[in-house]
Amino acid sequence: MWTSVEGWSYYYSNTTMNWTDARVWCKAHYTDMVAIQNKEEIDHLNSWLPTKSTYYWIGIRKINNVWTWVGTNKSLTVEATNWAHGEPNNGKGRKRIGVNEDCVEMYIKRTLETGKWNDERCGKKKTALCYTVSITLMLLIIIIIEKLVCDSLKKKKPSFDLLRSSLCFIAVQCPALQELENGSASCKGEKAIWFNYGNTCSFSCAPGYRLVGPSAVTCTSAAEWNETTPPITCQNPEGEAHLVRDCNQPLADLRPDSICRFRCEAGFELQGTDTIQCSEEGQWSKAIPTCKVIECPSPEIPSSVQMNCSLSPSSFDSPMTPHPLGMICIFSCDDGHELQGTSRMECVNPGQWTSTPPSCTGINILPTVLAPENGHIDCLNNEQTYNSQCSFTCNQDYSLNGHELLTCDHHGNWTGQKPTCQAIACEPLLDPEQGSHYCFHPFGSNRFNTSCHFRCELGFQLVGTPQLRCQASGHWNHPVPLCQVEQCPALNHANISAGRMNCSHPIDPLGEHSYGSICTVQCEEGFDPIGTNMTTCSSQGNWISSRCPLSFKCPALNPPSHGSLVCSNPHEDFGSQCTTTCEEGFVLNGTASTDCSSQGMWSADMPLCLAKRCPALNPPSHGSLVCSNPHKEFSFGSQCTTTCEEGFVLNGTASTDCSSQGMWSADMPLCLAKRCPALNPPSHGSLVCSNPHKEFSFGSQCTTTCEEGFVLNGTASTDCSSQGMWSADMPLCLSVGTAMLMYTGIGASSAVVPLVLIGLGLLITTCFKKRGEANRDVTGRYRHVCCSSSSQCVNDAYL
Repeated sequence: MWTSVEGWSYYYSNTTMNWTDARVWCKAHYTDMVAIQNKEEIDHLNSWLPTKSTYYWIGIRKINNVWTWVGTNKSLTVEATNWAHGEPNNGKGRKRIGVNEDCVEMYIKRTLETGKWNDERCGKKKTALCYTVSITLMLLIIIIIEKLVCDSLKKKKPSFDLLRSSLCFIAVQCPALQELENGSASCKGEKAIWFNYGNTCSFSCAPGYRLVGPSAVTCTSAAEWNETTPPITCQNPEGEAHLVRDCNQPLADLRPDSICRFRCEAGFELQGTDTIQCSEEGQWSKAIPTCKVIECPSPEIPSSVQMNCSLSPSSFDSPMTPHPLGMICIFSCDDGHELQGTSRMECVNPGQWTSTPPSCTGINILPTVLAPENGHIDCLNNEQTYNSQCSFTCNQDYSLNGHELLTCDHHGNWTGQKPTCQAIACEPLLDPEQGSHYCFHPFGSNRFNTSCHFRCELGFQLVGTPQLRCQASGHWNHPVPLCQVEQCPALNHANISAGRMNCSHPIDPLGEHSYGSICTVQCEEGFDPIGTNMTTCSSQGNWISSRCPLSFKCPALNPPSHGSLVCSNPHEDFGSQCTTTCEEGFVLNGTASTDCSSQGMWSADMPLCLAKRCPALNPPSHGSLVCSNPHKEFSFGSQCTTTCEEGFVLNGTASTDCSSQGMWSADMPLCLAKRCPALNPPSHGSLVCSNPHKEFSFGSQCTTTCEEGFVLNGTASTDCSSQGMWSADMPLCLSVGTAMLMYTGIGASSAVVPLVLIGLGLLITTCFKKRGEANRDVTGRYRHVCCSSSSQCVNDAYL
């Protein structure tokens, strides 16, 4: 669809497209995208154009971060803007990050801010809005463009800039320029105005080629390109980055025979020739060199090592050069590890690191966690190191109290306390009516294997199992028994003549002839009872006359081993209470006090006195542990002695005793490798040692090597023995050609003096014999041998 206003015609597309396609479509079918010139034009377009939910693209776009009219390549002035409120905002608050809003849409028939502009992503699809200039207006422009319209519009206010630019630049165009072989052309502005009137295009050649013809052309009002002829010169040899050039002629006028020399910036090395010369044909004699950055190889990083590298101010920063000169790398370890080696290295000339990367070893875990009593521990890989996880389980009939899983953190500490294994508990028991119970708890209150005994009060009979035991399932093996009142035989009322019987039941009102029932016989007048007139149902279920029963006795008690017993009455009497106490270093296992009941039974079993336990001990590394245990292992009275293997010495107290408080008298000692005296490498030599334990300690082996030009005098390797002595003295590194005194030990010392004297005599004889004479060496050249007054020969020949 289209409309026309005063020489300008407007068009819009029937389909939506992105901004780039919209402009191509407008230029292919019409002049270009609409360039808004005034408010009247906006009002006209808003009234004529149909409503589109996606709105319309117009000819404004952000170029080099500047809003620009694409038809004229002119920047958008503040006076010419028509932005909606808060725009442009480059999609502030949008969900898509990294996509800029560099194109402009116009709101048409919008409820709010109709006719205003909004910045939008160029990839979105909207309706293209185009324009053309009428033929009459175009002819008028062509006739008077240079002398009248363009010149006169230059004198108008800024508000006319858009109209002047649109008319002057689209009216006249020069022919398109052909491609320049082995070179390129560069025109000002966007591609749409490259060949417009007044625009200039410049030319350049590829390295090694000379421009023949004009270096730049300008489109004139006659729709023709002007021409200029440049002199023969060589192209400015700029080269790549970091290349420093020094030419004997100005860079803008490098005529034939001009010479340029090259070097590289610090940290780079030259690749190619360092000098080139301009020939008569305007070409350089050789290719322009390049600069290659000097860098270090990528370091091999061991596991658990973290490397953080940074550039120094003098370093070359390039993604293609990861480790340039001056780069400094700092090393650290993952959590739970410690650094072994240097923490810093630097890349130095000629592309070498100052040291090798360090390694990281796991932090030792202290303290070592042990299995709980009556339980087990299972650690990953059977090790207790950083990030190790140890799980805990209990033996049958025990339940875990605490954390089931512990983890070693990066500080070498466990994430919780070690759990314990407790015997499985049963529900607490209640006394039956008219009865009581007492329990023996070997593993804690109502825990596994707890046994409870039930009894009934006097005159009551136990119905059920008298003893219950707590099972591994957490349930008692029988239900709680009952206490049932004792019953006496029924009395025969028919045998009583001339009288009657009256009974009362104070203990069991609902029962008949039960414990405590009292029956009285009353005779009729004129009759007397034969025997007693009252009988009572006893606790034994018998009818008895009223009299006091005899007291019962309990079994005799004996004090436990390592304990004593104190009773309030003689042991056997009813009502006596006996209390057990233990000796120092022993703890009571059971109930301390017990009472003698009317049934002749003690209320509780006799307790035990058990020796106090100390924490379990483990022998140190490279050591052994021998313990004497008068009671139980690691209990009161135990004594443990530590000894070390050969080559190791004890660090700490050898013996420790388990006290009455359940504590060891001394901490466990360590077995440390015996130390040998520290060694230093000889002059002009190096020393490499293997240390299975610690540096210069038992088992260490050190080997000496000499620099080039020096030879070893002595034994190369020496070992640190179990006595803390080195197996051989340190050798020397002597210059090649120096006389060496060789010996193999103490047994050869008697031959040293004669050998020295014989050798010295031979040297003196040789010197006198050859003084002044030429001596030929193995190369065929002649050397002179001289002897000093001290009879030491100074010889520059080979020994």
